[in-house]
Amino acid sequence: MPKPTFSNLPAPKRDALVEVALAEFAEHSYHRASLSRIVERAGIAKGSVYQYFEDKLDLYRWLLTEEVPRRRLAASPLRSGAATLDLAGLLRELVGSGVRFLLDNPVLAGFVAPVTQPTSDPQLRELYRHVRQSGHTRFVALLTDLRDRGELRDDLDLDLVSRVIGLVLGSGLPELILGPAGFGLEDLVSHPEVARQLEAEVIDGIVEDAIRVLLEGIAPRGR
Repeated sequence: MPKPTFSNLPAPKRDALVEVALAEFAEHSYHRASLSRIVERAGIAKGSVYQYFEDKLDLYRWLLTEEVPRRRLAASPLRSGAATLDLAGLLRELVGSGVRFLLDNPVLAGFVAPVTQPTSDPQLRELYRHVRQSGHTRFVALLTDLRDRGELRDDLDLDLVSRVIGLVLGSGLPELILGPAGFGLEDLVSHPEVARQLEAEVIDGIVEDAIRVLLEGIAPRGR
């Protein structure tokens, strides 16, 4: 976690360091990311980053568990009012905010993408597992509230439901939105202008179709 010296930095200098670090980790894997490049691009003295964080992993962990979730929460429409939504409304709000966050913040989307990928690094594996479990726990709580309000079947395994929806509308969201246009997340990270080629009506249609598949299934009606 950040040392007190990081909090005492002037806001512009602190913000510049954070943005450069996010971009560095988004553009490179964790192991190929360079603290030297980060401090050079941020315009701070080489080695001074160790006055703010213990090491590269400490910086990366803070960005992943504190800074990015804070930004996601600020952009979420569910900070209040989730208790008034039905299942379709909840999914629509979650996916809608996820799409906006993806297209408005491609660097952050690229930064968090490795969380869903396998890694041989035991430290990263544990960190990624913690991040995934935190998101899973929050979504199970939302589903539990829906079930208590009669919006979900009583016999559903909410742990399973959460993981299935998370795969489709969570980690799979970049492919869901970008794939039909022939793009991948790496294209969006390196060329943010790609987002301008995506039509809002098409995205809305994809989101609605995905939600409909989740809600209604894929078997013929009546089976």
